[in-house]
Amino acid sequence: TRLTLSLGCYRRRVPRRTIVHPDLYRYGTHLDCVGGTQVGKTAGLEYAQRKRIMRYCSLMFDQKHYDRLSEHLVYIDPPCRVIRINLSNPAEVIPCNWISNLNGEELGAHADRITNAIAGVFGAKNLDQMQNYATTMTALIRWCAETGSPIQFAAELLDIENKELRLKAYQMAKDPETKRGIRQLINRREQEWTYWTGSAQNRLKHFLNSQPLRQSTGTEAAINIAEEVKRGSIILVNLSKSKQLSRAAAAMFAGLILSEFTSVSGKYYLDLDEAHLYMNYEVVELLDMMAKQGLRVSLLHHDIGQF
Repeated sequence: TRLTLSLGCYRRRVPRRTIVHPDLYRYGTHLDCVGGTQVGKTAGLEYAQRKRIMRYCSLMFDQKHYDRLSEHLVYIDPPCRVIRINLSNPAEVIPCNWISNLNGEELGAHADRITNAIAGVFGAKNLDQMQNYATTMTALIRWCAETGSPIQFAAELLDIENKELRLKAYQMAKDPETKRGIRQLINRREQEWTYWTGSAQNRLKHFLNSQPLRQSTGTEAAINIAEEVKRGSIILVNLSKSKQLSRAAAAMFAGLILSEFTSVSGKYYLDLDEAHLYMNYEVVELLDMMAKQGLRVSLLHHDIGQF
């Protein structure tokens, strides 16, 4: 179910060339492209992208790759919609508020998926061993989705001094399970506050500290990944490190967008450059299940042990 290309390793010198099957993009399987720095992984991906120019989403950590692909799309002027999400430049960030938008999911399923995605970005494997985090974060995600509030509003609820804000949040909630979760936050004692909310605060701080992530949580006209896949849209995501975008914030965004792809269907390509920086258990689900629904995933990383 997976085609693997090895483009060299660190322990021996490899010529800077890329050996790619001429019909690589035609394979009905996933692609795992392994190799060291500057041996041709990104060049090979770009070659395949130009051959199968329609219907793909690419997460890129290479500013030059993003620029070249953007220029190519301007040149060919494809008939489908092209969406550019450039988190490296806050002026080019568009709303991608997947946390507050249900997109047809049941509220509990949505909260569980997002809670898992945020934890998985930082290597968590089993939420059964993170009960405090799961309880707190699930309640906050449910509240965001129900009220349409961005996630940084929920982060304010974890400020121990904001009890009045938590009381107001409880009044805004309608679903009984959401109200129960907020009520638990209200009733936490000061002595146990960090014990119950510390893990959630450590993860939500990235939404408060990163300007691009804050901008992406806008609630108006947020893109719907499942709908864009059905339309055959081309989505370019630039996650190159910059003065405004840290590696941790980029990984958080990548984890959330990968979670969105677990609910799509239709022939579509998902290209993950520098995948070792943000691979989580959502990737396992994408590889195991989504091929049946037409999704083809390309992983580019440095060593097979990372996967």
